[in-house]
Order: sequence, then structure tokens, then C-alpha cells
Amino acid sequence: MRTRFPGGANQELPKKILDHDQVVLLGDLNYRISLEEAETRLLVEDKNWSILLESDQLLIEFSTGRHFDGWQEGLITFSPTYKYHPNSDQYYWCFDGALGKKKRAPAWCDRILWRGKGLKQIQYDTCNYRLSDHRPVRAVFHAECVIRGDADCACGCIALSSSSE
Repeated sequence: MRTRFPGGANQELPKKILDHDQVVLLGDLNYRISLEEAETRLLVEDKNWSILLESDQLLIEFSTGRHFDGWQEGLITFSPTYKYHPNSDQYYWCFDGALGKKKRAPAWCDRILWRGKGLKQIQYDTCNYRLSDHRPVRAVFHAECVIRGDADCACGCIALSSSSE
């Protein structure tokens, strides 16, 4: 499918998403932590994000270079975004009634990745909305862009967030 923008000059536009100068990917990417559930729970209780992140599946993919070549992600300094008991600040496994249901250890499922020149991430964190079993993440970028036919323009900041329901 071709990306289309209404109005504007008849100029050759990128044919695919990755043909654009700058691309931001955000949402529930569903990557988990490659540790046993009990170990993950202990590390979450201790807020030991650095050890947990060593086993984060997406960061492992980045380090091997097999996938996401050219993509970047900001430094994660916030608690895992999944799996919370709905309408609470407690992870799902903290509730007795959670036993017997599908067990999911906390993980950073919700992410914002980007690629391209002229993007500088200013902020990357999570929002404390309790609308689902996920916590949305948000990022603020400074984006340099060129307006074709006019002088170069450095755009202001853009704010992005990802919310899973």
C-alpha cells in the first residue's frame, strides 16, 4: 500500500513505510523477559531493572543484529509495562485470584522504536493510566524535517504514546 497525503505537489513520495526518512514504531511488541517467572518476580519486587533488561528479548534481538537493523530505542528506566491487574498498580501475580489463569510475568511489552536521521529522543517513559493490564509508554522527539520546495525546516517536538487495551 502506498502512503498518501492529501493535497500538496505531485512529487514522488516514498512507496513503503521504510522508504521514509524517519519512521517511528510504537505499540505492544509483545517481547518478554527470558527468565523463569519466579526469578522475574523477585527482580521486579527489587526493582532491579538492569538485570531484567539483560534478559529482555527485544534488547537481545538488537544486540545480535538479526532484526531491527538501523532501529533505536531509548534507555528504559521505568518498570515493566505488563501485566498489571486491571485498575490497579499491582502486577497480576500479586492477586490470589490470578492463580489458575494464564500466568504472565512482568515484561516491557509496550515499546517505542525509531529509525532515520534527524530524530532525537528527548523523553521515554511510562504513563500511570490504569485502563488495561498494560501501562502505556510515551516518548518525545525533536524531529528535523525538510519541506520539499521550501527552505529546510527544523520541526518542533512531537510526542508519541502507545496504549494497549
